[in-house]
Amino acid sequence: MEGNENIQVLKMNYHRLEDHLPLLEDLQGASRALLRLQDVYALSVPELARGRFRTAGEAHPEVYHPSQDFALSADDCFHIGKVRR
Repeated sequence: MEGNENIQVLKMNYHRLEDHLPLLEDLQGASRALLRLQDVYALSVPELARGRFRTAGEAHPEVYHPSQDFALSADDCFHIGKVRR
């Protein structure tokens, strides 16, 4: 019985927040934008996944340094890779 109650609460909360969540098209567009940045500026993929904007060259100069790194999760990287195919 408790499991059903938890599912109902989860569904209710999801429907309440649904309008504020990104759509699949939004996520795919953001992925394409990251891929475009990586291509145009020859960004290092491992550094980009760590939230850093550095070129892939030997010296690894920074293109941009945000005040805080926002690393991509393995799931983020997987979905970006799916968009690239």
